[in-house]
Amino acid sequence: MKLGRSVLSLMLVLLLLSLSGCYDSSWAFDFKGATSEDLGDFDQLPLYFALDLFNTNPGLAGLVLDNVAMFGPFGFQGDLKLTLKFDLSVSSEFTANVAATLSSSASFSPDNEIKVELIDLGEGDSAEFKVFDDGDASGSYSSRAVPTSKPRVNHSGGNILEIVKAGDNYKVKLNGSTIADFTAANCSSEQPLFPGFGAYLLGGQVTFTSIRVDYNK
Repeated sequence: MKLGRSVLSLMLVLLLLSLSGCYDSSWAFDFKGATSEDLGDFDQLPLYFALDLFNTNPGLAGLVLDNVAMFGPFGFQGDLKLTLKFDLSVSSEFTANVAATLSSSASFSPDNEIKVELIDLGEGDSAEFKVFDDGDASGSYSSRAVPTSKPRVNHSGGNILEIVKAGDNYKVKLNGSTIADFTAANCSSEQPLFPGFGAYLLGGQVTFTSIRVDYNK
């Protein structure tokens, strides 16, 4: 009888551990067919300081951005998964940059931020994948570049970028393959983080189709 109870207790513990990484709620927005009015809850800022480029163009296929960063209307605390889906039309002659972030405020000067930059998409081996851990967890602001790898990019069609946060650990994936897996030294996990994304076009096109955040209440 004691042995049976021990086995049941062990099974219960294993079940709880298996459920600990699950999410019990989600927020999502579908950009296909969205109008400018539908985007009213999002904060919009120029991605880079260039006066001649600032374009937000929602349509049936999704949201085309050029030198625009957008931040979701809600911040999420604790473990979460940000999923950003976008279509690319790029080549070696017509490239584009894509950015995604989890930041403590919808601005370019947040106290804490995990930032992903996919630079010169379409350039093949010349494309750069960068991940930054920015914040002031140690008492003074610091920016740390995280080692990255370069997964496959669909240059003509759909791509899925994910940022998974579990405590202070972050895993960044593109199309199911890992770009970076690290423990944040600067970005504090003790405050809500807002999802953000953007694009800068150099002849190519980026069309964002949806954003989703799965999180624990």
